[in-house]
Amino acid sequence: MKTKSLLMGLMLLFGTIGFISCEKDPAPLTQQEADTEITDANSQVTATTLEISNTEGYKVQSQLLELGLPFEDEYYKKNSFFSKNRYSLEKVKEPAFNFFNSKSEGIDFDFEHFLEIDFTENVGTWTWTNGVWVHTATPNDKIIVKFPYPLNNSTNNATLTYYDYTTKLIYGESVPTGLKCKIEIGTTEVFSFVFTANIPSVTEFSSKLDVKFGKFNVIGEESYNASSTSKIEMTHSFTLKKDGTTIYRESADYTMTPKENQDLHIVINAKLRILSLEFRMKMEFDFSQMFGDVMVNPNDIVSMSLYTSDGAKVGTFTFKYNSSYEDWDLYFVYTNGTEVAAQTVFEEIGYMLDGFWDTIFEQIFYFSK
Repeated sequence: MKTKSLLMGLMLLFGTIGFISCEKDPAPLTQQEADTEITDANSQVTATTLEISNTEGYKVQSQLLELGLPFEDEYYKKNSFFSKNRYSLEKVKEPAFNFFNSKSEGIDFDFEHFLEIDFTENVGTWTWTNGVWVHTATPNDKIIVKFPYPLNNSTNNATLTYYDYTTKLIYGESVPTGLKCKIEIGTTEVFSFVFTANIPSVTEFSSKLDVKFGKFNVIGEESYNASSTSKIEMTHSFTLKKDGTTIYRESADYTMTPKENQDLHIVINAKLRILSLEFRMKMEFDFSQMFGDVMVNPNDIVSMSLYTSDGAKVGTFTFKYNSSYEDWDLYFVYTNGTEVAAQTVFEEIGYMLDGFWDTIFEQIFYFSK
């Protein structure tokens, strides 16, 4: 199989994630116990999707996105340095909204529109009046947006407030390092958003995105360090919590080491937690090997396994070559050695795994340019 086909196979067949535990793990699950864990996770994903879609804070920010902020612009996209940082934040939250978008409820963790503003040019109060936005210049240190919720409400009973905006001057450009916002219905806060960034130099940054609505908390974190001439290091994580308990979390550490002929040696350690299941993965390969035009056996570069969140092994993954259509199929192997096609076992959570692969490879492509 050509490497392009291998890449698609990895992403579409959601083969993820394996690896090492230094502590003594609980006893491996039997095949029946493993099937029960996987079935429960599939069903809980659907129930959680519905619960999120009915959360007041999520609904009001979705409506505001539909209405459109009066001052959305290309500010962050135009900032050459921060564009990379903002891109990373989008990648952090992409897997979850890819998954939820595939559901009938249409859940989308798209908070990007809250960042795409020019704060200093739009301070004051914006009020939805007779179908248009009316702006006044006060206050001079906040952005206040008054709008109806739901849209057919006769009064502007909802308020979005931006505040605590901070920047850092880098090469003559004012780069955002902090921004907070909240949405209130009446006097009740139903949604909050906090962005922070630490930017020591143009070759190093870290950032955090913290969103809360109802019982749910979405946290995205990213770091990038290219200050060394011998390697590039990146990390990213995305966490979804309910009542303080993690129900979804992904994390990945990347190390890219330059080689001859502008090639890169890449090592990735990643985990994906979905409710009671934890997928683990380690990948190691050269960029030219993975994305070139050479046949690659995925088992030579990817190690994958599945555990429960308390460390009990559920099974492993392996690729098998299918000569009938000259491509690789992904199989799940129970701890008793029974092998089944992975697609027959992982249903709803398969969408999350697809999105996770998308994120990993898009990060590699973006930062290896």
